[in-house]
Amino acid sequence: AEEVTVVFSNGFWADAEVVATDPQADLAVIKVAPPAGMDWQPLPIAAETLRVGHTVIAMGNPFGLEGTMTIGIVSAIGRGMPVGALGEARYTLPDIIQTDAAINPGNSGGPLINLAGEVVGVNFAIESAVRSNSGVGFTIPAAIVQRVVPALIADGQYDYAYLGLSGRTIDAEVARAFDFPNTLTGVYVAEVVPGG
Repeated sequence: AEEVTVVFSNGFWADAEVVATDPQADLAVIKVAPPAGMDWQPLPIAAETLRVGHTVIAMGNPFGLEGTMTIGIVSAIGRGMPVGALGEARYTLPDIIQTDAAINPGNSGGPLINLAGEVVGVNFAIESAVRSNSGVGFTIPAAIVQRVVPALIADGQYDYAYLGLSGRTIDAEVARAFDFPNTLTGVYVAEVVPGG
């Protein structure tokens, strides 16, 4: 959508303009002016290092239910999440946060916050066979958002590093399949893309 409507928690609303989008990170920058007389402040970005077990709150509009908050914990940090259309060049977002806070369709783009009300990331995906909460949700960490958003504002896009290859981390399964020693670490390069 080129134009969107922003609805505030007090029921006020305003039209907004889409400035830029980044489909790889499922992020968008919008420009909105608050309604007259409305005082608003952005949520602060968390300075504290996020750890497994920390309590977090997912905010969003799951299934169109405005202003929903769910609570959970950080289940894992440092996940790699492939993004982009199948059959096209894909990028793996690094350092993804995994949470068991209920994230459903409509939560994408909403913040994941800590108990101090600080943003730790932006919710963007779930792992589910039925497109509903399975207790495995994924959040783009605030550090990535802080890199991507300024580039979207300044240039209208964010340029990702691209090696032009596909492969797999050498784990126990790959090591056994190729008879690699169990001490070998790294990436098994499966294919080099033309021009890569």
